[in-house]
Amino acid sequence: MQQAVLDPESQVEKGENARMSSFVGAIAIADMVKTTLGPKGMDKILQSMGGPDKTISVTNDGATILRSVYVDNAAAKVLVDIAKTQDEEVGDGTTSVAVLCGELLREAEKLIDQRIHPQTIIDGWRIALTTANEALVSSAKDNSSDADKFRQDLMNIARTTLSSKLLTYEKDHFAKLAVDAVLRLKGSSNLDYIQIIKKAGGSLRDSYLDEGFILDKKIGVGQPKRIENAKILVANTGMDTDKIKIYGARVKVDSMDKVSAIEDAEKAKMKAKVEKIAGFGINCFVNRQLIYNYPEQIFSEKGIMAIEHADFDGIEHLAAVTGGEIASTFDNPDAVQIGECKLIEEIIIGEDRMLRFSGVKTGLACSVVLRGASSHLLDEAERSLHDALAVLTQTVKHSQTVMGGGCTEVLMAQAIDNKSPSVPGKKALAMEAFARALRQLPSIIADNGGFDSSELVTQLRAAHHRGETTAGLDMRTGCVGDMETLGIREALKSKTQVLFSAAEAAEMILRVDDIINSGGSMRVRANEQDDYEVATCTTDSGYSPSSLKTPTDTELAIMCTSTACQTVLSDLTTMFTEECTVGTFALHAKLITPVTKYCSSTSNASTTTSTSGSASTSTALGSASAVASTSASGTAGSEAVMESTASASLDSAEEVTVAPTNTTTSASSDDDVTVGDSDSGSDLTIETQAPASDSASTTTDSSTSASSAAGDTSSGSSDGVAVSPSAALLCSIVVATAALFV
Repeated sequence: MQQAVLDPESQVEKGENARMSSFVGAIAIADMVKTTLGPKGMDKILQSMGGPDKTISVTNDGATILRSVYVDNAAAKVLVDIAKTQDEEVGDGTTSVAVLCGELLREAEKLIDQRIHPQTIIDGWRIALTTANEALVSSAKDNSSDADKFRQDLMNIARTTLSSKLLTYEKDHFAKLAVDAVLRLKGSSNLDYIQIIKKAGGSLRDSYLDEGFILDKKIGVGQPKRIENAKILVANTGMDTDKIKIYGARVKVDSMDKVSAIEDAEKAKMKAKVEKIAGFGINCFVNRQLIYNYPEQIFSEKGIMAIEHADFDGIEHLAAVTGGEIASTFDNPDAVQIGECKLIEEIIIGEDRMLRFSGVKTGLACSVVLRGASSHLLDEAERSLHDALAVLTQTVKHSQTVMGGGCTEVLMAQAIDNKSPSVPGKKALAMEAFARALRQLPSIIADNGGFDSSELVTQLRAAHHRGETTAGLDMRTGCVGDMETLGIREALKSKTQVLFSAAEAAEMILRVDDIINSGGSMRVRANEQDDYEVATCTTDSGYSPSSLKTPTDTELAIMCTSTACQTVLSDLTTMFTEECTVGTFALHAKLITPVTKYCSSTSNASTTTSTSGSASTSTALGSASAVASTSASGTAGSEAVMESTASASLDSAEEVTVAPTNTTTSASSDDDVTVGDSDSGSDLTIETQAPASDSASTTTDSSTSASSAAGDTSSGSSDGVAVSPSAALLCSIVVATAALFV
């Protein structure tokens, strides 16, 4: 019944196959990124394959890697999505969430092999998740009431985040930059106030925090280079001549004076626009679009600094930090908010000139200037710093912190192990599996550092059993250390998000028992409907369109004795001759006659084909056209006719007509080729001769007669289908292409 309900193109994976397919995809994604986990994780090179200019990125950021990888597995896409969510919500832990989800599914696969039902596993996981969260929250500390201790917590979190990044060797320097920048936000989580400027040159150590907003633009020629107590209008408007908004409008003049008058009118309109802008009482105008020479000259005369072609993100951030709005119309000055700052000046960073807006209205803005040897280095440094800034802003809002270095994972696993003996049934096995998955994180961290993970994790578990709740992995020495003393801390918000996201994603994948792949879009399937119908009506003849060969005369005769087959093939013939659609030309080449292939690859030749018995085919090819006709008659008291014509007009405007059946074409020939059909007792004779001149013509007469067992039937004829020269030319190209598939 399912085959009758679902689309023929749909595919279904059921039960264990579907579940294992999901597990394999998710675990593959987790294994791909787990080597980047921890302070000594490895990097990945991401190389784009599209276009002539291949971009290359070097990173170990989990979210960046997963965004760049194309996946076709549904479960793998779930892991990509949770990594993206982790990056957007917290900024850090993107690799951890993917790895933990993969380890949970790996443990679930082992439980399923033991004949434990997925619902039982899920119930056990939920108990384990609650227990782990309680242990995690109970180990958290909050030092927000003490400014010095809280700043130290922020520094430790920033160092921990940067330890796994490219900036690990300068983590103290960049941790201070990140903490200073976040504390300037005074509790705000809007990172738009922090501008990151990348300039190649120098070393990473040369990066610094500037207490002002830096815009990567230059001051125009003749503009003031320094403005105090600036009033800033940020706009996104065209400063070129206003175009007439009438399509195809033209102006005809009969003298140069009138041309000059038109130019003067355009200048007057632009001057009026500049006057409106100056009427806002500003001394700095920042525009998203270009400012051309004439308006720039007017701004200079009025002492207004005009900055053109600022990038969109730049003006968005500038409007936010100066307290202004982005304007596009200037008729109502009272409705537009003007930005303010104490000083605008031009500065030089490396070899480039930039603008610095100091003393902005909000007082929150700052800029981090990154220096480095290459653009790839700067890109990865920006990603690393952004992660640190995102984690710190979340920590300012949610000030609780926990220990890092695998300490919390072992702590949660221990709490689950202590809880599981009190849980009856097979749920306890699921809880133990959850604990093993948590302990895999410190094991992977140790492996990536080149240490003996089995020995280290065993020592770490023993330390926690002795009551050393702050014990974790010291990756600098390769032994178990005190995370409190080492200052390795992480945000509780980040750990909680990793725990719940990984568990929920693993539970969702574990619930899957069917994977249904749809047959594609409706438009694509509509073009393939002909294939399905023809395959259905040709079943009785033993012919398959997918066999990539044309049917024999016998197969054609059997197909065409069926009224249903005759209707389908007739519809295809009409569509082919009238529209020449891509969906029908390949079928035509495979179904109608072997002569179609011959005609599509031969030009300026005349072909006559006559067939006796159950099927007959006639083809004529003139200097500019090719015609293929097929007819068949049955002997069981019924008559069926099938015919197709492929014609091409290459150098003339004559019309090509599709003729009815039993068509004969006369042409003199020098060569004869006879092919015998042992099954039907018929011979196929092909006579070819090059035409005597370009004006060679083809004459086609048609008549059909047959006699049934009940009596005689009269002959019949029908009118041809006319094809325009352009359609004929298209058909010639299509038929020639069809020969490649036959």
